[in-house]
Amino acid sequence: MKKRKGICLVLLFVLTAAAMRNAKSIWQMPDSISLRWRQPIAIQDSARTCGGMTFWREENGVASGMLRTAQATVIYYEGDSALAAGMPCTEGVLPAGRQQNVCVLSTELSQQLFGSASTVGLTIQSETDSYKIVGVIPEKKPVMLCPDADGPFTAVEVPNTENLKNDPEGELAKLLRQAELPPPD
Repeated sequence: MKKRKGICLVLLFVLTAAAMRNAKSIWQMPDSISLRWRQPIAIQDSARTCGGMTFWREENGVASGMLRTAQATVIYYEGDSALAAGMPCTEGVLPAGRQQNVCVLSTELSQQLFGSASTVGLTIQSETDSYKIVGVIPEKKPVMLCPDADGPFTAVEVPNTENLKNDPEGELAKLLRQAELPPPD
């Protein structure tokens, strides 16, 4: 039964992506649909309260622990940290609300910087700020997740609701209009 449900969800996504004009800009995760833009998008106040969207951008960066430095993918986001992370923490918690100067590290980045995945409570330095580590996610790539209310953002995670599952193309178009966002690239 689970296999059939999984196949149906994959088939639904494939059909939806094929029907959408900008299908290349959509990537589906189990809990959300990701819309991406090549250029930063302007976020209006209406977008911040529309449909539980989480805005994010991804950058290459450098993080430093006590004695070590490592390259990392840094994901800056505003909104639901669970949608931005895509997985629960193995240690600690995901940042709540608009916490500042906190971050979540992947187990890989924790290992590279501190030689351990138990890094909650420690502080790291990025190229521009210091962050207190509040959680660790089980990721094999060096990743750092940081709340950022200022943007700019190049992607949006849209929660995968029943309405979205029933009419993905129509529901996404409606949400984009309500949020005053351009169509994804």
